[in-house]
Amino acid sequence: MKTPELLALGFAAFALGAWLGRGGAARPADAPPALGSAAQSASAQGEATAPPGDDARADAPWSRLLSALHEPLHLRQRALLAEAVGSWTAADLAAAISRAEKLPGRFSHPVLQALVARWFELDADAAARWTRGQRDPAFLRLWALHQPEAAFQALALRRPEEIISGSLGGGLDSFEWIAPEQIAERTRHVVDLPSGAGRKTLLWLLLGNHWAVADPAAALAFARALPDGPERDENVSSILATWMQEQPGPALAATRTLLPRLGDRDFILNAAAGLASKDLPAARRWASELPAELRPAAAASVAGAWLKTEPRAALEWAHAQGWELTSEARNMMGSIHVTLLTQAMLDHPAETTSWLLARPPGEDRDRLLEVAAVE
Repeated sequence: MKTPELLALGFAAFALGAWLGRGGAARPADAPPALGSAAQSASAQGEATAPPGDDARADAPWSRLLSALHEPLHLRQRALLAEAVGSWTAADLAAAISRAEKLPGRFSHPVLQALVARWFELDADAAARWTRGQRDPAFLRLWALHQPEAAFQALALRRPEEIISGSLGGGLDSFEWIAPEQIAERTRHVVDLPSGAGRKTLLWLLLGNHWAVADPAAALAFARALPDGPERDENVSSILATWMQEQPGPALAATRTLLPRLGDRDFILNAAAGLASKDLPAARRWASELPAELRPAAAASVAGAWLKTEPRAALEWAHAQGWELTSEARNMMGSIHVTLLTQAMLDHPAETTSWLLARPPGEDRDRLLEVAAVE
């Protein structure tokens, strides 16, 4: 072999040896932590990972856990992580969580989720103590899933909005985890929270959406015992509206005794809407028997349900009860709806127009026709 060729071959061998000595090609900065020996893991994670006795095989479970991070598909990665920790003990998890917290953020989070989920399966109280100090909703959802009652009591004060929205899961917002005999105690817990929008909505949901379905009479008695004020009246109104949908007869009887006190517009709208959704004829009778100053608001709610099937009759009746057809109505949740006339034009344009044209000539008909034409 010629001298130049020997020199070239020697240089190539030298370069290859140097490359291998450096550990091969550089690992991308965003790649998962290095796997393999304890020394490699320590180098990649910045922590000492050599197990007692310097036995590299003792680090195999951790390496298997980290290997799951190479899976690019999120759901598949979660399944591999859960499988990797499936045989770990509570003692293994306590040490592994401290270790996982030192990983880079994008790798730490999925590993911690897998570890904490397994921890809740083995020792829920210990896992809850760790989770209590976390702010990440992913860990709080695990807590709510395994210990909804404890999670609710701790988070109702700190994060009521997330309970209300359902983002913490665990059924916290539906209160399905509350045993019937515990509803009163849990409601008192919410009443004792500091005032604020979150507390107000939690109480409204608990009383009007949950307890009012399970035991409306008991929920109503509890609400009526609240301190006088708008909150008391709003919750009584909400309970009665729910009760109207489930048991119109008893709810109507309770409503009649409370009308002198709760004769405000919001209460009438809620009660009428709840009854109309269950028994439309009974709702019409009830609304028409109310005092003159309360009748129009009730007629608007009842007519809103009636419009779906008989728009002409609903508009005529609501108008006769004193409701201004071009006024905005409200639904059971207090949200502003379009006017009755607008809704009728949207759902039944031909029939509504025919009803308008058949009305006696005059300023009233002209005004309604003008509004309907704009809509």
